[in-house]
Amino acid sequence: MLADTRIDKVNPARWTSKYGSIVVSALGVGTADGMNEKGLAMHLLYFVPADFGERDPKLKGIQGSLWGQYALDNAASVEEAIALFEDIQPLMAEFQGIKATLHLALDDAKGDSAIIEYTAGEKKTVYHNRDYHIMTNDPSYDQQLAYRATFNFDNATRETPIPGNTDGKDRKTGD
Repeated sequence: MLADTRIDKVNPARWTSKYGSIVVSALGVGTADGMNEKGLAMHLLYFVPADFGERDPKLKGIQGSLWGQYALDNAASVEEAIALFEDIQPLMAEFQGIKATLHLALDDAKGDSAIIEYTAGEKKTVYHNRDYHIMTNDPSYDQQLAYRATFNFDNATRETPIPGNTDGKDRKTGD
């Protein structure tokens, strides 16, 4: 099963790394976190509502857990990575019964950052500016931002209520 999910048979993404990187591998089939020699960093998190859509054979297909590695190998900045992603399509893969439902955070040495999600009904959503640098697994990033906006930390005191439990949305409170 794994061999069938690593390489897309229609139009696979193939590349030679331009940059060296240090990474954390996930289950030996992909990259969960890493940084390349130019200071581009990537962070993949599980994201249950991820939906990469129907396969578009015009785009190069890449197994979802290699999506961030593709950026590390080929881009020196967030802006470059986002441009590279115009020509690829992450693909849903399954390993030991676990689907690679993921979203991606990028940041670079210049302080730029982006969060990229694919959800049902959406081709791709890119949140790109220096303000988008913290995410959690679920819910979708737009919902995380809306939830964060319900809290006002401008004049925080010891009495300021903050969320704090195991729910993913509660981990997206600080900047």
